[in-house]
Amino acid sequence: MSAHSEPVSLLERIRDLEAELAQSWKQLTTDRDSTPKDRLFALEITAAEQQFLIPVDSIHEVVPMAAPEPLADSPAWVLGELVFAGHSLPVVDLALRLEQRETTPSPSDFIVIAHKPRWLALVISDFGEVISVKPSQLVSPGPEVPFAPFVLAATQRRDGRPIHLLSIGRLGRELDG
Repeated sequence: MSAHSEPVSLLERIRDLEAELAQSWKQLTTDRDSTPKDRLFALEITAAEQQFLIPVDSIHEVVPMAAPEPLADSPAWVLGELVFAGHSLPVVDLALRLEQRETTPSPSDFIVIAHKPRWLALVISDFGEVISVKPSQLVSPGPEVPFAPFVLAATQRRDGRPIHLLSIGRLGRELDG
C-alpha cells in the first residue's frame, strides 16, 4: 500500500461517516408524515460516570432496576433478558458496552426501555432532563471518541462540555447477528 492510499482511504471513511451522520439526522428529524422537525428532543442519561443523550422518540419508558433472567451465549455486556410488555429484551450494561468499564448493577440504577428501532433495555445509573437540540448544534463526534461507533452526533452542554447522542440501533446491532 502506498503512502498516499492510506490517507485517501481515511478521507473516504470520514466522508462515509459524515454521510451516515447526515442520513441519521434526517431519520431522527423526520416524523411519520415526513415533515421535518426543527428540534430533536433527547433524554440526558448517565452511564460509566458520563452523560449521554438518547432520542426521546426511541424511549418507551424508564423503569427502576430489575433483575434480568440469565441469557445463554450472550456477550459480557448483556446482563440477561427482561420480559416487558410481551417483549423479551436483552439487558445491556451500557457502561460496559460503551467504555469496557465493568460495573455492578445496583438496585438504585434504572433501565431505559427502548423500542425504536428495536426493543432493548439499557442499564443506566441516572437520568436527567429532556433537552431540545437544534440540527445546527449537532456535530460529528470525531474518531477519537472511544465509543464513537454507538454515537449519532455530539453537541455541547450549557457549560460547554461535549455530550454524545447515542444510537439505539447501533447499540443493539451485534444482537441481531
